[in-house]
Amino acid sequence: MTAAAELVLVVDDDAGMRDTVVEILAANGISAEAVGTGRAAEARVAGGSGDVAAAVVDQRLPDGAGIDVCGRLKAIDPDIQAILLTGYATLETAIAAVGHLDEFLTKPVAPDQLVRVVHSALSRRRLRRENARLVDELSRANRDLEGVIGARTQDLGSLTAMTEAVGSATGLDEVLRAVVATAAAAVDARGVAVYL
Repeated sequence: MTAAAELVLVVDDDAGMRDTVVEILAANGISAEAVGTGRAAEARVAGGSGDVAAAVVDQRLPDGAGIDVCGRLKAIDPDIQAILLTGYATLETAIAAVGHLDEFLTKPVAPDQLVRVVHSALSRRRLRRENARLVDELSRANRDLEGVIGARTQDLGSLTAMTEAVGSATGLDEVLRAVVATAAAAVDARGVAVYL
């Protein structure tokens, strides 16, 4: 996914805060859109085409806690980067955030810190997706290699059988029968003939 296709979803019930965060991100070349509730965020992520790369979520939303919303967003898209933005940072909130969030910011947050955290989150998502792609390619290459090795092992087995048969043969007719039988087995043919 290219940086241009990545979108940051800002989830905050305060319209002024939503607009400010979207403007800060846009001024730094980051595409963003905003919603006012956790349900709207979940619907946007579930209904999208994977374009929401990160979510900046306020802890206090009219329809639930931001930490819970982040957990549900990650259930919809495990690759989404969840960033909690709260003005009520407590030890309990930080502990509850473990496992649900990728970042934790406290209001008021400096614009450069917000941008830095969002850039970092987007980079992590890209790296995670690239790693998954590389692992998939490696698995596919390993399966292909296993198939080739299996075919070569079968070929070597056939050649070994032919060598043993030819080595124990006493006449040309026995050698030819061994070659024909081994060739038929090697290519899984019903009939093989040698013309002299």
